[in-house]
Amino acid sequence: MKRAAETEGHFGPAGKRAGKGTGDGKGVPRTRTAFKVLVTDNLAASILGARGAVKDEIQQETGTKLVFSNRGDYFPHTYFRVLAIYSDDPHNIMRAFEWILPRIVDAGEEERKNPPKEGPELLGKEPGEYVFRFCVTKKMSSHIIGSGGVNIKQIRTETGAKVFIENDTQLGHRLCRIIGQPDQILPCLEMVSEYVNREAEDQENFYSSFAGVVNFGQAAAEGWTPPPE
Repeated sequence: MKRAAETEGHFGPAGKRAGKGTGDGKGVPRTRTAFKVLVTDNLAASILGARGAVKDEIQQETGTKLVFSNRGDYFPHTYFRVLAIYSDDPHNIMRAFEWILPRIVDAGEEERKNPPKEGPELLGKEPGEYVFRFCVTKKMSSHIIGSGGVNIKQIRTETGAKVFIENDTQLGHRLCRIIGQPDQILPCLEMVSEYVNREAEDQENFYSSFAGVVNFGQAAAEGWTPPPE
């Protein structure tokens, strides 16, 4: 029997499954909304826990489903695995963030004690700052930024967190970073999630272009291309 930590993308019946290009096509549910966090291997192990115990607890307590990309399958040109969070209720995804963020803080503090040779991944430049990474589609990123940057400026002003969105698009997605203190990151995620949830109103496109894509490496190997926006 495989250990739970080796079967990150599987969690029992999930209704309709993902098709070609979404990775292994297993364990990806069809829910009303989703959010994709990017995590280091160490952070993924922390969120999974021994035999998947922590992941199971988060799912049970928040009403979400957590699906990790396969081991060794990273967001393009990075070493960050995808952690997709699924739920029919956006508030449940926020509750999952409340479980995940302390583990980012703990992993960041471990980096502070034992600095990686390539530099910290989860620590901001200022004391008490941490880095929360996620990815969204190009269209979502445009909404988050807003015309002339009005939306992203509002997010920064209201939450005090710094939000950065990469210009490069990888398989229809862009890498994003929130840098701030934990009490700034959570309200920032709430505002960002609102723009993601707006795209979820078109369920078929939301699933085919975003929610159904977890294993980017496998999707690229299969020749998957994002649907036109």
